[in-house]
Amino acid sequence: MKYDSVYFNLPFVQCNQNFKKNDTMFGISKVEKNRYTPGKISSNNSINFTKAFFELTSYLDRFHNTNLSKLVLIDLSKYSYPFLSIQRKNGLLNFLNYTKRLEKELGFGCTLYFHLYKWALIFFGEKICDKIIVIIKNILCSVTMVNIKVNYCNSL
Repeated sequence: MKYDSVYFNLPFVQCNQNFKKNDTMFGISKVEKNRYTPGKISSNNSINFTKAFFELTSYLDRFHNTNLSKLVLIDLSKYSYPFLSIQRKNGLLNFLNYTKRLEKELGFGCTLYFHLYKWALIFFGEKICDKIIVIIKNILCSVTMVNIKVNYCNSL
């Protein structure tokens, strides 16, 4: 590729945060009918959504000789909690099958983070895991703010 990154300054996606209510807009348009079941967050919908990332990266890998698919896989595995938690409410057996598909079909098991999130969701469920994440973020944010203040004061 000619450049290390790409910048596109026009919005091309509109996000709707209804997934927590198991309400999705995927599958409503004509081009998505074959890929998604409209109005529900099923394992197949989630797998197909995730596979779409790799359709794009595979195209870029082929035509621009990049290694983007592997890099995106590692990042998605590291930050896979949202991919996992969205399916946990559909029952333990469904969740286990879904995580197995993420590992086998997409390679998500390539980082320790994926396994940590998976087992935490198996043992504690989505609500407790969400609360733990909020607590960790609050602690880290407090520590970060203290470090910023200390670094700022030391620079005076």
